[in-house]
Amino acid sequence: MNRMNILFSPIGKTDPIENDLDGAMLHICRHYPIDHVVMYMSMDILAKHHEDNRYADSLERLAKHLGRKITYEVIERPELENVQVFDGFIADFSVLLADIHARYSNAAVYLNVSSGTPAMKSALQVLAAYREFDYKPIQVAGPRNRENRKPFDIKTAFDDDLDNLPESTNRCSISTNLDLSAETKKKMISALIDNYDYSGALLLAKDTSRLGVEFLTLLKGADYRYKFELERARELFDEAGLSDMLYEDVPENLLILWVKNERDEIADFLRAITPLMDVLYHSALKNCCGFDIDSFKVCEPTLNDIFVEYTEAGI
Repeated sequence: MNRMNILFSPIGKTDPIENDLDGAMLHICRHYPIDHVVMYMSMDILAKHHEDNRYADSLERLAKHLGRKITYEVIERPELENVQVFDGFIADFSVLLADIHARYSNAAVYLNVSSGTPAMKSALQVLAAYREFDYKPIQVAGPRNRENRKPFDIKTAFDDDLDNLPESTNRCSISTNLDLSAETKKKMISALIDNYDYSGALLLAKDTSRLGVEFLTLLKGADYRYKFELERARELFDEAGLSDMLYEDVPENLLILWVKNERDEIADFLRAITPLMDVLYHSALKNCCGFDIDSFKVCEPTLNDIFVEYTEAGI
């Protein structure tokens, strides 16, 4: 079964056709395999829709022209006069898009980010960038000569639409707002690394495909290094071609103490002193006393040894 393609589109003043060229909504349906259009209409746009059914009529004419079926539904907002308020559209569009995903769980959802008011376009761009679902935001270069608008008649407008010609140009392009999402995540990851929170940075970086394999390898190595799992860290640094990233045990312990102090992790700082002191004591015995305690094998007592010891002690 083919995946359904749905277009969510605010409707603007250049829809459906403007000066012999498609408006954004119609142009996206022409050049993308859209099966169903959800048209969002404010008060002024809804009045035109009720007057002559121009938006639905244009879709039906386009579908017939292309030889395929395009269904539609209308989201009516007759109370919506203040169409420049950004926050209201964020909330309303979020609910509507969640409803679309609930009704069409496997559908590909396209967003028209070129129709409607600037607040509508911006709201959709933000929702696409910080998306809970996978959206395809589409930009369309506007129809030319907007300043010389003709009286609108849907049959005349569609018959004169130059985008119906075989040699017409596709003015659609996928929005680059995905770069905004990636850049935002990069800044968050950078801030976490600056705070030595390698585990948090690693968790966020796993969802960012543009960071590259080498970066993720080094970040995993840094996380193991912070946890003082030096062998695992060394393997990852070697894999990334940075074998000289690690020091010996004492300098590494000192670095860990320094980081704990920088992050005001006093309890962890005190706990981290213990392994460092153990290493220093071993080093002092070896270098000052000539006694290498690490060269001695510690023999664990057997059950028989313990039994004999307790028997001799009269226990």
